[in-house]
Amino acid sequence: MNEVPELASAMLAIAFAAVMLVAGQLYIENESARLTAVPDALTAPIPWDLRTYLSKNRPA
Repeated sequence: MNEVPELASAMLAIAFAAVMLVAGQLYIENESARLTAVPDALTAPIPWDLRTYLSKNRPA
């Protein structure tokens, strides 16, 4: 077996894995920054939620 092509192939695989790790990290950071910028109106509690109504208006 020839060692030079095997070494070149291994180095190429390591370089590809490093590039994919960096790209994945950048993607995750970008998505998390975008997902944390949710408007407050979308995260506010629903005023007509039945569970809230039942717990506040329960007879004593």
